[in-house]
Amino acid sequence: MMARYRKVESRIWNDAKFLSLSDDGKLVFLLLLTHPSMTSVGAMRSSLSGLAEEMLGWLPERLRKGFGEAFLKGMVKHDEKACLIVLPNFMKYNAPESPNVVKSWSASLELLPECALKTELLQSLKAFTEGLSEGFREAFEDIFRKSMPNPEPEPEPEQDIKEDIPPLAPPLPKNSDTTARGSRLPSDWSLPRSWADWAISNGHMRPIDEANRFADYWRSQPGAKGRKSDWEATWRNWIRRSLEGGRKPARNLEPTGILGALVRLNQEDETCEN
Repeated sequence: MMARYRKVESRIWNDAKFLSLSDDGKLVFLLLLTHPSMTSVGAMRSSLSGLAEEMLGWLPERLRKGFGEAFLKGMVKHDEKACLIVLPNFMKYNAPESPNVVKSWSASLELLPECALKTELLQSLKAFTEGLSEGFREAFEDIFRKSMPNPEPEPEPEQDIKEDIPPLAPPLPKNSDTTARGSRLPSDWSLPRSWADWAISNGHMRPIDEANRFADYWRSQPGAKGRKSDWEATWRNWIRRSLEGGRKPARNLEPTGILGALVRLNQEDETCEN
């Protein structure tokens, strides 16, 4: 369900984050806030190139640059692969007026693609409604159960026969051989967002590509060489060596998406300084 009406506070012109945006950044943020496809939960399904061509008649790179400014300041969240855009503070200024409005969110949520960002949105809506009266909380609870991608099964009744339950294995002592020897990188490991942010903040603009090389390398190492006691520290050292020239990030492909926008912003800033 699209939000036909929404509130845009005049105080936005006193907001430090908004005022720090370029003119294009301000226009892109206002476009998202007032876009016809923006739903009543503060999220919409759209691609950046589609927004550029359909609404503004811009080249996609111009919109990406303005969007990247708002993204870096936490004013907007984006899953480029799922084409999901979320405004984290939307509900602060567009709170539901009644429990019936909360019930209508179900139609809005059905329009949004399943992804980690949608799950994060559901969690934030749940936290928001928990601060409202009981009627609002009850209205959202049913939506929350139905909208979560993998709802937890109902707990089974507790059995009275305790002897059928095997005893828990004791925890490994801290000085055990397993702890001392470290562990291998999990087979299902993926780059945590905080690790990627650390890499970007230290000048590496292609952390996902580097993470693929990182995983391939360490999974291929035999025996003790493939074990580490602190994989996050290993990642930081890997990035440092990459930036120093030991493993240079791939330069032959132009970065895309938000990372591409960040790279171009840094390049333009360096050009202006020179």
